[in-house]
Amino acid sequence: MKYRLLGLDLDGTLLRDDSSVSDRTAQAIEAAVDAGTMVVPCTGRTWREARSVIRHIPQLDLGVFMTGAHTARLSDGHTHNAQVIPHALLTSTLELLWDLPQAILIFRDPDVAGYEYMITGSGEVQDETTWWFDHNGSTYEEVRELGDEHLEGALRLSVVGELESIRASHARVEEQLGDAVETHHFATIPAPDGRAMYQLLEVFPAGVTKWTGISRLAAEHGIGADEVAVVGDQVNDVPMLRAAGMSVAMGNAPDHVRSVAQRVTGTNMEDGLADAIEKMIRDEW
Repeated sequence: MKYRLLGLDLDGTLLRDDSSVSDRTAQAIEAAVDAGTMVVPCTGRTWREARSVIRHIPQLDLGVFMTGAHTARLSDGHTHNAQVIPHALLTSTLELLWDLPQAILIFRDPDVAGYEYMITGSGEVQDETTWWFDHNGSTYEEVRELGDEHLEGALRLSVVGELESIRASHARVEEQLGDAVETHHFATIPAPDGRAMYQLLEVFPAGVTKWTGISRLAAEHGIGADEVAVVGDQVNDVPMLRAAGMSVAMGNAPDHVRSVAQRVTGTNMEDGLADAIEKMIRDEW
């Protein structure tokens, strides 16, 4: 296999719709590692949220989490490197969103804060958010009055809410902060009891993407961009699909994501990732 680093999105790519990993996909990852390739999960999830669904794949060590803001060991979340939100930018974003009816969720570097999520702002926390924290074993504290010490180690600011509210908040952040931020909003993972699926708004410093996380890790190992292959399915995968030496979009990806990839494979329910990895191992891609 000519690719020395393989970056894999999780939801909609490595994971099936029920958040499971097929045997064929697990075997393909093992074969890639045996061929000498460094396999790295690259996800919008935090390390703990990722570990909860892929901890049974022992070949995975370091991962790129929160869309590139945090690179950490999958086993314990120990930070390898992180893209911290500058205090001034974090303060400006908090001022814009403070009065929302939804709580503001700030993920902090656990090595700095001693916990993961800080719940702040003037809004309420949805039951779905609490379920998600408890489901993954995420650690969190509620801090409604912020001091300078609470701004240390902030890696992502997010808000969970209904579509129209999140769209409006997204537009406000982009209008007021413009090129200083990297923002996304997309559907959250629904609770299994069928409660409503909400939208998640994410705010990072400008330039924080999955590709910045992958390329930094690649550079540490002397791996060039042309030796990196990536597979993904969503808008936050686009930067890495555009930049990597080999890019593969899943068959379940939207048209605008498939259009930037060099190859398109089957869906996440058809072992599309396994098929792509097997073709790379055979040097067909």
